[in-house]
Order: sequence, then structure tokens, then C-alpha cells
Amino acid sequence: MKSILQTRWLHWKKQAAGLLFWLLLPIVGSILIHTLFQGFQQQTKVPVGMVMEEKSPMAMKLLHDIKHSPTLQVQVMDEAEALHLLEIHKLDSVFVLHSGYEEEIRNGNRDELLTGYRSNLSIAYTPVKEMIVSLVQEETSRSKAAYTIKGIADAAGKKQQWTWDEIVDTSNRIEKEENLLLTTFSFLPAADSLKPQEKTTLDIWAIWVLLHTLVSFFLMDWIIKEKQSGVFVRFSFMRYSYRQYLLGNALLYFFLLYIFDLIVAVVFHVVLQTSFSLYTPVILFALQLMLTSAGFLLALLFKHSFTFYSVSFAVVLMMTLASGSSILPGAFGSSSAWFLRLNPLQNFLHGGINYSFPAFCLLLITGWYFSKRKSIY
Repeated sequence: MKSILQTRWLHWKKQAAGLLFWLLLPIVGSILIHTLFQGFQQQTKVPVGMVMEEKSPMAMKLLHDIKHSPTLQVQVMDEAEALHLLEIHKLDSVFVLHSGYEEEIRNGNRDELLTGYRSNLSIAYTPVKEMIVSLVQEETSRSKAAYTIKGIADAAGKKQQWTWDEIVDTSNRIEKEENLLLTTFSFLPAADSLKPQEKTTLDIWAIWVLLHTLVSFFLMDWIIKEKQSGVFVRFSFMRYSYRQYLLGNALLYFFLLYIFDLIVAVVFHVVLQTSFSLYTPVILFALQLMLTSAGFLLALLFKHSFTFYSVSFAVVLMMTLASGSSILPGAFGSSSAWFLRLNPLQNFLHGGINYSFPAFCLLLITGWYFSKRKSIY
């Protein structure tokens, strides 16, 4: 094994620049794609101006709910500045929250609480207005419900009654704890129910694992390059066979890639605040074992590098399509659930380990090693 390591080290020293490029491609590419997508998503948000004539707790809660809409870029400013930006089309629409908002809500009145402005180029005024109106309607409904409960208590002659604030706070708490208005429909009996997504985001791990899969396959091209008749003659005078040489080098690539996997996990945790636990190295170990063994078996099938690269790219492309709902949550429906289960990366994308596929690859490698083929490889 020491001689194999020395031989491979000489190859790596001659190809240091190219090897480092492939090793860094997954982490650099995934961070770059993730950053570009986040910037694009931020630019596609609808700019909306909010004028707050009242800053009561209920008014600030409404502003908080509006700001948390994933499709809006809310800017708080005075009315004159907001209308000026609307005239020069820097804002899509402007909404003014009038003073006395909380008092009107407490009285159960939802009329003339806001005033909306739009220009001839406003494209999202109506849906934004309906969203804000629905938020105001929620508060009004809670207020009316509070008065209804108090009225029932009065009619029943209850001495100890809840206050208006206590009833509204209880309603807000129940709404947060229970998905009262969320229903999941599925027309596939075997399909898993979809989890609600707050917004469409790009999964950095899904991008990385696809790029890493491609790199793990491409780095196995040394098997094809070293399938030369001049190399085979040397193994007659060595202590190990050609198959042992291939397995030893594959093992070196496995540990090299696994070290970079751990570096990626640390970088993502520090830079992007992704989760990292004691279970993460185990998951990455199983993933790299699967990718290295699959790339090794795939390279054994080809004699020309170009064909190997083309097939590897096609395989990764199919994995990308199968991983669509994991890369971009909320973009794919459950109708492709049966297709997603065929993806060997699906367990990793959900924080688990795929035991069957690595075991199958190792079984094939074992059969290849002990087979009595006439071919030297």
C-alpha cells in the first residue's frame, strides 16, 4: 500500500492544479450558485412603500406580518417620499396606515383603515392589497370573536371573565400552534404528504452533492488513462495484482474526497450557518463511499475518457432531475414521488443514509475482484 501511495502521490504532484480545481469546484460552485440565486430572488421581490401614521403594537404587528411576505420588499417611509418614489416608478404601490388603527380594530371596524396608491405601471397592487386586507380582516375577526365570547359569558352570568387582550392573545397562540387553515391534498395513495414551505429557497447541500457527484465520477478517469498495455507488463514483477492496484488507488481517492467533504461541512456551517452534528461525518462517509464505488464501477466499463465523461454527465443530469424537489423546495409536486425514490442521493438530501446502494456497489466490486475473467482488469 505504501508503494501505491507513493506512486499516486507522484501523479498528484504533476497534476496538482487540475486536481485542486476539481476538489474545490463543488464548494465554490455551490456557494456561487446559492449566492446568485439569493440575489436574483431579492431583485424579483415587489417593492412596496408603507406609511405608518400610527405605531401602536397592533400596527407594528401588521407591518411585521407584511414584511415577512417572501414576495414583498417593504420600505417604511413618510407619505411624501413614498408618493414621489411611486411617481418615478421606484415603488409598485404605496399603502398608508391611518392613525386610530388599533382603536378601530378593537371596535371591530375594518373600513377606511388604510389607503392604497398605485401608478399606471403597478403590476402587483391588487394581490398586495388583498393580502394586507386579509391580515386586517384576521385582526378584526379576532376582535369580534373576543366580544362574542364576552357576550356569551355575560349572558351566562359568569363573574370571572377573560379580558379582550387575553382572548386575542389566546387566539394568536392557537393559530401559531395549529395549522388551522392548512390542508394537504394527495391523489396518489402511496405519496407522502408534503410539508408546508414558507418560501422557495435553494438548498446549498443539494447543489453541492450534485457537483460533488460529477467530480467524484470525473476523478475516476485515471482508471481509463492507465488501461495501457505497457502498464500491464509491470504487474508481473510486482507483489500485487493490477486489480489490487486499482482498489488501492480508489481507496486513496476515497479518503482524499472524504477529507474535502468534512472541510465543506465546516465551511457551510461557519459561512452559511447550516447544521452540523456528530452524525454529519457519518453521513458524508456513507455518501462518499457510494460515490467512489459507483464512479469506480462506471470507469471500469469504458476504454475512452470522452465516452466516460459523457455518460457521467448524463447520470448526474438524471440525478438532478430526480432531486428537483430537494434543490428547490416547493417547485415540484408529489406526482413525482415514485421517481424521487429511485434517486440514490435522496436519503442524503433528507439528512439520512442510503444503505442499499453502497452495499450493492461494494457487492459488485467484490464480484469483479474475485471473478475469473481473462482480461487483466
